[in-house]
Amino acid sequence: MLIEGLKRLVDEAEPYRELFTIPAEARMGVRLIDSGEEATLIFAERGVEVAEGLEEPDIMLMMGSSTFRQILNGEADFGALISRSRVEEERPIGVEILNPENYHAIEALRMCLLLFTPSRLKVKRLRAELAGEAHGGHPIPLLYWNGVRAAWYHLNRGETLNPEGERDPYPQLLIALSGHGRLRLDEGEITVEPGSAIYIPPNSLHQLKAESDLELLWMAWRTP
Repeated sequence: MLIEGLKRLVDEAEPYRELFTIPAEARMGVRLIDSGEEATLIFAERGVEVAEGLEEPDIMLMMGSSTFRQILNGEADFGALISRSRVEEERPIGVEILNPENYHAIEALRMCLLLFTPSRLKVKRLRAELAGEAHGGHPIPLLYWNGVRAAWYHLNRGETLNPEGERDPYPQLLIALSGHGRLRLDEGEITVEPGSAIYIPPNSLHQLKAESDLELLWMAWRTP
């Protein structure tokens, strides 16, 4: 199932081939932990290819067969299953960096947000039941590429986005789609409601508490 499924994803991503090119080769191993099936995704200037077995991977992805099948069927979101607030957190898809010196491998991992979205027409279903858990909320990552990050977030009433009060060294933008909340900033607190977009300067306090179920788009740029 693994080889056939990965080849299908690569074939369906053909219209995006130019986006998967990187100047130096990066290898991503994929293992289904219950069946023992293994394969390697090879990213290079020619695009991405699938090889049977493990061929000196720089990064390993590990998941169950049912998780991989759900991704192929569009029943689960790869980005939501892999996203986490901290590296040590356990998620349905495990990640192990085997060759940290190959920074192109991290870029290849970010490319998988698109590669692991099935069908030639890439559609992400933005529903709370498909979201992951990170930073106090429930995100579905949309784009982590070339210094730009974007995600859809769902917050249940009473939840706080960024509960630790981390200050990020890059600018951010929150766009409220539905629901209401209170955003705590260095300058004080403001009300977040549908139709509002709030820019957050680098290295600024930003904590959003949902006063009702809340949906928003999050964007950041000039990110590492």
